[in-house]
Amino acid sequence: MKTQAYYILFVLSFVATNGYSQKSSSLLNRNSIHLELGGSGGYYSLNYERNIINHNSFKTSGQVGFSYFPGFWNDIWLPIGINEQFSFNAHHIELGIGTFALREVARDKMDDYLITGRFWTYGLSGRLGYRYQKPDGRFLWRIGFTPLLQRERPGLYYDPTAPFRIFTPWGGVSVGYAW
Repeated sequence: MKTQAYYILFVLSFVATNGYSQKSSSLLNRNSIHLELGGSGGYYSLNYERNIINHNSFKTSGQVGFSYFPGFWNDIWLPIGINEQFSFNAHHIELGIGTFALREVARDKMDDYLITGRFWTYGLSGRLGYRYQKPDGRFLWRIGFTPLLQRERPGLYYDPTAPFRIFTPWGGVSVGYAW
């Protein structure tokens, strides 16, 4: 399913950019760093984003992030995603798909003992949002619907064959700087 989604995004990006000149980029600053509250990094994340395809009305960007929550159930989040932006001067509609890795702390009580373990798991994320960034501007802000999809986890042990059944409707707000 995830492979099919990436294939569809690739085909859409190829079809939408066919006929445009690579020199007609509308965003002069292709790199950005932004702080996102909510979003695919849990409660907050610090993200780096790079525009890979940069045309007047269509852009493709890759994004990676990091967040750390000491003492929480999920203490490290690593969101990775690809976003498609449909541009109207300084206004952009964003569609994206991604994944996130997270290190979970599992606690289970067995025979009056508390057992604690840590393991890595992953989930899927999406993005449907609005972005404001002037073509030559350095300041940007975004707001979006970023649903999360995770595997079921019964107790202490992680089962990589468990189905993706935990759906969390989520959202995020970002502010950032581009260079």
